[in-house]
Amino acid sequence: MFEELLNINIKACSGAKLREFVGQTTPIVALHVQATEELLRRYDNNADQIAIHEELSNTIKIAFENGQRLSQEKLSNISEDDFFDVILDTRTNSLRFRKNPSKHTVLKEAELEHIGGHRMRILAYMLEHPGCPFYYGNIYSLLDDKKTPNTFTKTIAVLKKAFEQKDTSGPYIIKQSDGDGLTRSKKGCVYMINSELRYLVIRHNPKYFRANSGIGQL
Repeated sequence: MFEELLNINIKACSGAKLREFVGQTTPIVALHVQATEELLRRYDNNADQIAIHEELSNTIKIAFENGQRLSQEKLSNISEDDFFDVILDTRTNSLRFRKNPSKHTVLKEAELEHIGGHRMRILAYMLEHPGCPFYYGNIYSLLDDKKTPNTFTKTIAVLKKAFEQKDTSGPYIIKQSDGDGLTRSKKGCVYMINSELRYLVIRHNPKYFRANSGIGQL
């Protein structure tokens, strides 16, 4: 079910479909349904304008401030390096972040050792859904072939290291709980991206490249 959610536009992710998904997972994730639905309602505010822009552009920019997705109009008037706390560019596999976002320190390049394709996809997806709970049971389709709870735990550890976090209390990756209701170990922890900061994800737009058959997707 969650794999279906990964493949649909955020605008189409209705509350009913979310409840259907959560009902098939675990009680601890079900506790977050109302909060997640509210996040999805916020995304809908700018969905139509964003969808039109994305059809015409070869690059998609997805930006958030305090858990709300920014419109393309607002994004076009922003100095990205001055505004965002995290900038992830999946086209070049580069990640820049502020070591201390509360003090608005300068953006620095992250060391991306051990961050391959599947971990980059997980990071991008989590940054595109700040404030939403993630654990092995609802992120497994983005993991590599070794799909175990420990796979996601290791991924979180690698991403935490990239952000130079000492623990999972923030500022970027936050642990919400110690178990997912299915496992007895802490390998089933629930995590989220801090929704109070500013994020920008830049990636190729597959719709654009499919529409322009003479252009190959990079």
